[in-house]
Amino acid sequence: MTATASLPLVAVLATGGTIASRKGADGAASPSLSGQDLLDLLPPLALRLRAVEVLAKDSASLTLADMQVISDAVGRQLDDPQITGVVVLHG
Repeated sequence: MTATASLPLVAVLATGGTIASRKGADGAASPSLSGQDLLDLLPPLALRLRAVEVLAKDSASLTLADMQVISDAVGRQLDDPQITGVVVLHG
């Protein structure tokens, strides 16, 4: 086992929102950054991060069905014995 493989693995679920938004030519912001795009902005950390694309929606567009999709995605990640924790990005 390598030193990197022994670090905790955290799933980072990308769901859109302001954190993933960029302004378009028309000045309107919309979610356009992937989970990996956001992780690439982080400094080196003493853990491994797995980007998981779940949704790319604005907060005002989220529905109860979308929230269930996010909840189900969290559950799937927690079912993986390699996963130490889950972070959901949105906002």
